[in-house]
Amino acid sequence: MNKDLKFSRPFFLQIPIGDMDNFSYLIGDYDGDVACIDPGWDSKKIFAIAQAHGVNITKILLTHVHYDHSGEAEELLNILLPTREGISEESIPKIFASACIPLWKKNSFPPNGRWVVPKLFTPLTPQTPLHIGKFPIKIYDVPGHQSDHLMFEIEGYLFTGDTLFIGRIGRTDIEDSSATDMKNSLEIVKHLPDPLIVCPGHDYGEVPMRSLGEEKLLNPYL
Repeated sequence: MNKDLKFSRPFFLQIPIGDMDNFSYLIGDYDGDVACIDPGWDSKKIFAIAQAHGVNITKILLTHVHYDHSGEAEELLNILLPTREGISEESIPKIFASACIPLWKKNSFPPNGRWVVPKLFTPLTPQTPLHIGKFPIKIYDVPGHQSDHLMFEIEGYLFTGDTLFIGRIGRTDIEDSSATDMKNSLEIVKHLPDPLIVCPGHDYGEVPMRSLGEEKLLNPYL
């Protein structure tokens, strides 16, 4: 790939992860900072993948705080914060050995319920100025699956969490969800540009990603 062309595009990885067919994502600069979106499971795996690709996770973005999307955000922070301050290379194995303690057992809710909210967080709204590396992050407020649900648009990618899947939408029959709000949020989605690549929170479709234009044609909810 032409070097100039490569570095004009974002670094992007879709990571299948966890016991509920989740996706986590890494996106940002090839030669610098990336954001991790929805680290719900296995922070060690996410960190190792970032290290293998030579990028640094400097932001964690959550579409919502259901445990399968946010459950290991704090564990990932526990790994990242020491590396930001600078530690011996020989200390890295100790981080891997101690930093990732599961918050719940398989096939059960975490002990504090359906939601897992990290202790350290920055509130985000559509007006929040936000970048990852040289790429701006556009934030959408899309309640429905949850009242606090967000979507993130970054350089042609639309991270939809549990608002929009491939061919489906998120549930609206659970606590803190609203079918009316979901309908209104989908109207926002329908007016976004067709070339955006839909990056869902779960691998529930016939393909892992596709363009929003295709989704408008093929998803009955749009």
